[in-house]
Amino acid sequence: MNLPQEMQGDVNEDGIFDIADIVSMQKFLLGAGTLNAPDRAEFCKDGVLDIYDLGLMKNSLLKS
Repeated sequence: MNLPQEMQGDVNEDGIFDIADIVSMQKFLLGAGTLNAPDRAEFCKDGVLDIYDLGLMKNSLLKS
């Protein structure tokens, strides 16, 4: 699924991709939270949400 650039990374569905999304993803990976839109965290396009997606999320946020 290809999402518009502004939607990619917005895992908490608040309309913006920011540090709150990174924190949500970290909590999810630690088993301490859920993602409202897990498909938006799929940065590696490998069908698995993991630390690699988190790294690419952080990189994408820094570039914006």
